[in-house]
Order: sequence, then C-alpha cells, then structure tokens
Amino acid sequence: SIEGTTGGGFAQTGANWIVSPTENNPPFSATQFATDPNTVVIPGTGANSATWTFNNLPAGTYLVSGTWVKRGDRATNTLFEGFDGAADASSDASVRVSQRHDPSRYNFGPNEWQHLFLLNVTGNTATIRVSDLDANGTIAADAVRLEPVSIQAGNVIDNGLSGEYAAGGYTLNASGDPDTVRVTGTIHGLFGDADRIPSDFVGTAATWTYNGLADGRYLVSATWTPSSENSMNAQYTVNGGGAPTVVDVDQELGPHSFQEEDITWQNLTYVDVTGGTLTVELSNNSAGSGSNNRYIVADAIRISPAPAASFSSTVSGTDVDNGDMLDFGTTRLGERADREITITNNGLSHLQLSNLQIDKGLVNTFDIFEAFELPGTGTFGDASIPPGGSTTLTVRMNADNVGRMSNGEVTFNTNDLNNASYSLDLEGRVSFTGGRIVDDGDAGPPVVFASTNFGAPI
Repeated sequence: SIEGTTGGGFAQTGANWIVSPTENNPPFSATQFATDPNTVVIPGTGANSATWTFNNLPAGTYLVSGTWVKRGDRATNTLFEGFDGAADASSDASVRVSQRHDPSRYNFGPNEWQHLFLLNVTGNTATIRVSDLDANGTIAADAVRLEPVSIQAGNVIDNGLSGEYAAGGYTLNASGDPDTVRVTGTIHGLFGDADRIPSDFVGTAATWTYNGLADGRYLVSATWTPSSENSMNAQYTVNGGGAPTVVDVDQELGPHSFQEEDITWQNLTYVDVTGGTLTVELSNNSAGSGSNNRYIVADAIRISPAPAASFSSTVSGTDVDNGDMLDFGTTRLGERADREITITNNGLSHLQLSNLQIDKGLVNTFDIFEAFELPGTGTFGDASIPPGGSTTLTVRMNADNVGRMSNGEVTFNTNDLNNASYSLDLEGRVSFTGGRIVDDGDAGPPVVFASTNFGAPI
C-alpha cells in the first residue's frame, strides 16, 4: 500500500512548505513537497510536518519504506516516525535518514525506496510522519509504502535500532576519536543508515548481541550496502558460547544468499548456542587499507533457528538404522565384499558428516588381521549434503582368511541432533566356496560343498 502527496491520506502542517524542484530524478508523486530553504528555521523546530494515513489495515507487522528526491540543501537527519493509529506526541517507531542522498535499498516501480522501520499495527490504522524537528537542512515529503511482513522467521538487530527486534543490542567500540572511526548516516542501510569504519583503523569493532535465546543451532546472516570502497575481506566472528567461527566476506559485492521482504541477506554460518547468548563481531580486516578495501560496513544481522537435520541410511534398498548390524553374509576366499551405504538427507538444512572411523574387527577372534576397512580414500562421497540429496560410503570385508569376521564397527558424526553419533556393527564369514550350492536334482535337501576338490566321492 502506497500513499503519495495527492491522495486523501496525505496532510501537511506548518507554513514553510513549497513544491520542491525536481531537476534530477522525478518523484513518486506528481508533486513532491519540501520545506523552503529561504524561510524555514534551521535547525528545525518540528513546526513543519507531513503525515500519511493508512486506513482499513489488517492488524500485523508492516515494513515501512519512504522515497524522496535528494537535494544538496536537504537534512542529513530527517525524522520519520510511525504510529499505531493516529499521530500523537509519542511515536511507536522512528528513524532519522539523510535526504541529501537518494534512497538506496531497493527499487519498486520506477523509484528507489529506503526501508525506514517495522511498525506493529494493532487496530486498522497506521500513520507515518516526517518532520523538521532538529533537522539540519530542508526536508522532503514524497511517498510512503507499507508492506505486511512476518518477522517471526528471523530476529534482526540493526546498527541503528538495537534491541527493537530481539533481546539484545548493538555496540560500536572505537579506538580513538569516534568521528575519525565511523561515518554515520552518509551511507544507507537497512533502517536508515549503517556504520562505515575505515578498514585499517586498528581496534575498531561492531558487535551485535542476542540474549535470552533457547539453546540450539542458529543460522546467522548479514546485510550491507555494497560499494567499490568496501573491504574485500571484512571479518565476522560468530560466537554462541563455544569456539568462535571467523568468516571473511567481500563487502565490495552485495549479499546474495536469499531475499526476505525486499532485504537481501548473506548467510555467514551456522552456530550452536549454549547459555542463551550469541554475539557477532565485525572487525577491521587484516589486509590494510587500499583503493578497493577502505571501509567495513556494519548494518544489520539476522538470526533464525536452523531447521533440524535428519537423514536415513540404506544398503541395497534396505533401511539400516543407528546401531544395527550390517551382515556381509558369506564370501568366498579371496573375493573381497563391498557394501555401499547410501545416506539421504531428509531434513530442511544441510546434513554435515564428519569424524568417519572404522574398527577393523577380528578374524576368528584374533586381531592380527584386518577384517574390515574403508577402501579407496576412506571418505564420504560428499560430507555436506543439501536437503533431498544423498551420498555414499563404502565398507569392505576382507576375504584373505577363512573364518568368522566379527566385532567390526563403522562410526561417524552428524548434525542430526537425534543421531549425533551414528554407528553400524559389522560381521560376516569367509569360506572356501563362499557358500556355493550344487543341486543334484533329487528331492531332499541340497548338498553343500565345502571343498574345491570337485568330482571326488562324497
């Protein structure tokens, strides 16, 4: 739903509004209004404001975006506020943005739009207000867009709105004069702005902290505005209470893993949270500054519970469960027997396989020979299996000695919480004939030869 300046939902207060010149990009509305640089008081007092009212809305959460045409005399701290119902003295959401620059988050139709904030609507009316309160330049009023969203899918902490979308917050720890460490509001981010930190300024780090989380596995994702001035190896450190995971990201390029409500995110890693707290730290890269890696950009982090991993395993189409016995049967002396285990990912997240080991077992109760082995490279066909995919594992019973092969075991670890450690017991037999049967055609039981001396009297 979009409201411009020509619909019945738009209203203005204050005596300093004029029709804004549009010498560059055209506005969304037929007429964009702005405060008059010749008459308006700067810094602004809040006397000039414009509102967009949306009626007949279903209750829910809405992503609010705005568009405007930039000018050099615009404020870099224009105030947008959101209200659940009519506008009053206390807003339910707010953000300050720079209208000296074009909106730069996404395109909708012919115009560029900037995400402003999320607004919870409990009734059926929402009001968005732009005002010149404390504005350090003129302000513009063009159009506002509301889009229903579901934020249950992921918890977001933005650099400018810490704590509004998850229990936690955002901090920027600077070494030296903060004005030389970051530039705020001059680049556009998820909800208004993003912190931009010189990549060679040692000791500076941005940290997002999530508290009160249920223990478990989470997918951690990041968003930022790409630029040729950004670092090619920005370093994110993710810690869920165990060993930290370091992920290097090229911020010259934009995020590319998935899009949610017009926001593009890049997946960083999965992390296991123990103790209820998850932190993500973005720090200076180690390559120093340069023409292509001057800044690291701290914008927003998204986390979501990772879908549970689940898998099944089969041998020749027959299910084999964790702890089952894999019986190789009887094999002829000198003929190795291979069994291929097919592992299929039945879950909604990648299945990770690791720590493959084999207990080589006993030959006729002796451990001087190897009853079982992993042939070839002794690894999985693929240790990371996407949802719906499968891989194979080959286990071999050696047939160098006649007798009973026992006490073998193959084990590996997975990220399936129900089968974190998976094992199969191994057994089989080796004989001179491999259990070959010869039938004389007469009624009665078959005759089994245990000798290769064919033709001799029985």
